[in-house]
Amino acid sequence: MGLSEPKGSFSDYVREKLDPKNHGPISNYHVHQLSNTAYAGDTPKHSSVPSEKLEKAKAFLLELPFFGLVECFQESLERLHFYLKYHFPDLQVVNRQVNTTQDSAVSLEHKLLNIRRELGEALYGELLDRNKLDLDLYKFAHAQFNAVVPRES
Repeated sequence: MGLSEPKGSFSDYVREKLDPKNHGPISNYHVHQLSNTAYAGDTPKHSSVPSEKLEKAKAFLLELPFFGLVECFQESLERLHFYLKYHFPDLQVVNRQVNTTQDSAVSLEHKLLNIRRELGEALYGELLDRNKLDLDLYKFAHAQFNAVVPRES
């Protein structure tokens, strides 16, 4: 079965996904998912107060022994190996780029600039507004990632 051609432009896709009737799959998605306080199998539970959702998501990240960042993928793999090597001493963590459509050498800032150009100022501004909590969570996660640097001797 072959891949189908995309329907519409990237701007069309973003507009459609920002539509509230689509339940906001690209609106603060990470904060929404990480702030769930339900136990496995229970109906998801979320605060209705945005700042509380953000704080719950941050607290969840702080409880994790490890998390990685996509733009620091190789370093994330190295940290993952650091956390797992005591339990799995023969584990080999290998970075293989498979099924990737983006050049990993392009900086995050450059990627965002390209997205801004493609979407235009109004839609890009709406996308930023609808993801304010996720952007705050990202800044927090980035600071945490850079604050703890476990390295092998």
